[in-house]
Amino acid sequence: MPVVQVIDTRQEFLETRKQATFSRALIEAVTGAAWRRGQSMLLLNRADFRVHDCALVASVWKCPNCSVTLHVSPARPAHVCATTAIFSSRVPERCPKCDSDHIQFLAAVRTRRR
Repeated sequence: MPVVQVIDTRQEFLETRKQATFSRALIEAVTGAAWRRGQSMLLLNRADFRVHDCALVASVWKCPNCSVTLHVSPARPAHVCATTAIFSSRVPERCPKCDSDHIQFLAAVRTRRR
């Protein structure tokens, strides 16, 4: 079985002050495998929408009506409720909880309802 290491990307952001897709540990592991002529396999989640997150207080914005995480659709540059699509709000430039500008996008998985 492969060795699995969980990386807190929020801590990574606080240390580097860069919003990166891959952590330093992942880049080092893949580079090391390549130098040893080994193999690496990366599985990426292909999400169809993204959510905002504050890197400092680890908060995501939720719908005030149903508490579902608000997402940002590529077709509409605003937060939209994924459940009802009734509530929407402007995407903030600063975190409403801590007033920082360390807002980042995170990929989210869309679930299908039956």
